[in-house]
Amino acid sequence: MFLSDMRRRSLGIASTILLSAETNADSPSTVAAQQFIIPDGTEVELRFAQEVAGKAVRANPLVPPPSGVPEAQAGDLVRLVATANVRIDGRVVIAKGAIGRATITNAVPVLYNKHPSEETGLFLQLDWIKGVDGAQIPLRAFKKGKPGRFYADVKSEHGGVVIHPQKTLPIFAAISNNENDFPADEKKKNWIPLGSRIAGFVQGAITLGRSEVEQAQAQLPISASTAVLTIYRTKDDHHSQVLVSCDGKQVAQIGERQYAVVELAPGHHSCQIAAEKALIITAAVCEEYFIHLQPRMFGGWELKLVSASEGEDGIAGAEMAQ
Repeated sequence: MFLSDMRRRSLGIASTILLSAETNADSPSTVAAQQFIIPDGTEVELRFAQEVAGKAVRANPLVPPPSGVPEAQAGDLVRLVATANVRIDGRVVIAKGAIGRATITNAVPVLYNKHPSEETGLFLQLDWIKGVDGAQIPLRAFKKGKPGRFYADVKSEHGGVVIHPQKTLPIFAAISNNENDFPADEKKKNWIPLGSRIAGFVQGAITLGRSEVEQAQAQLPISASTAVLTIYRTKDDHHSQVLVSCDGKQVAQIGERQYAVVELAPGHHSCQIAAEKALIITAAVCEEYFIHLQPRMFGGWELKLVSASEGEDGIAGAEMAQ
């Protein structure tokens, strides 16, 4: 009797342990440990990998049309590329150089007289960007809300071209400066040039398998154990040089259209101009960071951390500081 009781107790304990193990294997914490979740609204830096032109229509039939510019059509697919890594829990889930796609939803004809309009007449929607596991991660053009079309308002900014998505109806896109006989504003573009940048946002919380993400890390082009920081100035009409230091060490005297490059170990770093407030950067291995050194509106200087795509545009045509 005693042995039978002991045997039953042993079997009961073993069953409890097995049940507990099975329960733990399916517990939320265990499942979460096997996944990477990209939160809804995560920003992805993108560039257009091709030029996109709208429909220019002559208001005056005697004026010749612009030449050499192919016109976009509704339904055309547009190639995009990610310009910076997206990391979750220290792992790259969207890699720099990842391929993405957008679609032309409307190409509204825009009238012009002697000069092209400032408006593109182009409506697009962001479709997806590929994650490191090869899956297509859906995107939208606005930080919040639902995916859908947007009007492409294209402007020259900080040495590059930026698309500002607008919630405009197609009927209003053809309203332009066609009655004004003067050149288009140099700060606006009437097409989307190759290399134009736009911010996309992940649509919905996206789950990636941890094993697939971990395996993809080994395929990434990692060739160093440090990060790279570039501090630069664009044209600002201030002819003096500005001394910048990082972690208490002088980096360089940076003048107009100059830049300096610093190698950073992973972790926190502090960059500063004289007695100005320090800018803190948290560096990750093999990432690129850009700081724009710019004058304040009411005097003095500031360091502003900018996106990789804006930084790349900012140093185009600049020279390294001595």
